[in-house]
Amino acid sequence: MNFKKIIPLTFAALSVAGALSACSDNKVVGADEQSNSVAVHLEEKEIASKASALLKENSKPNVATTVIASRKLNEGGIQEITSTQVLEGYDAYNRAMNDIIAVDTLNTSYETAEGWMHYEYFETESYSYYRDVYSMQDENGVTYGPIHSYESAVKMGDGWHLIKSLYCWNESKWFTSNDSVFEFPEYLTAYGHEAYGKIDLDYSSRDSLVLNQFVEDCIADGGTVFKSAMGIDTQRQPELRCTLPSLHENPIRISRWEKYASYVISNCRSDVVPEMRIPKVYCPPEKCDGLNLGW
Repeated sequence: MNFKKIIPLTFAALSVAGALSACSDNKVVGADEQSNSVAVHLEEKEIASKASALLKENSKPNVATTVIASRKLNEGGIQEITSTQVLEGYDAYNRAMNDIIAVDTLNTSYETAEGWMHYEYFETESYSYYRDVYSMQDENGVTYGPIHSYESAVKMGDGWHLIKSLYCWNESKWFTSNDSVFEFPEYLTAYGHEAYGKIDLDYSSRDSLVLNQFVEDCIADGGTVFKSAMGIDTQRQPELRCTLPSLHENPIRISRWEKYASYVISNCRSDVVPEMRIPKVYCPPEKCDGLNLGW
């Protein structure tokens, strides 16, 4: 089979350049921004591949095994794995996933928060917190993860832009068509700004029921939906952005984070396989905008 890495450029850019485009009102991503975004996503995929390989090497029949890969940015601003742990059981995996779900805010204490790394690149300044990457195989051979989670604060001319991301890189989410495999991650990302009074929550999946629920929740919370998709030609995975008014809170609360983070994590497993088709998502025209409104 041919493998094609699908890089979600429209919303979920994890690089500084991605943050610049995602947090502005202009959703057009330039060539330089695309290049930087591609590079960072390839780093994420590479780390996920290493974590998956380590889990396969160390898994035993009828025994739950958890792999934890710690990572950081090196001096060149590239993610690298610094250490790994292999543990029996799934307690460590479950604790980490519950922690990710429970924290439904954007961290506004990044300058003093423990574990956050400070980074300067040309005229851009940022703080980042990379959680360990978790994978687990249970006693029945079902694989969970890899799960990536990270937070970042990027300084630009109008202040600090905040990002919080959760990614599932489980192979069960990949799309197979015409003897080719399209490596689609499933993800949830929140973008905010301490002064804007709004927050963007992006969600990508091929589960039509949950996508439609996301639209309904967004509208019920007083938000508007922007529809897009990532992929090549007809092999496209929906992306939804919900833009919500945000109270000037400290920290900034992310509406519905717990619900959709729980979904991403609980379904990031090898025995939950989405349908091999492009899902249909209904959105009232007066509440929706964006590309690919036909799906």
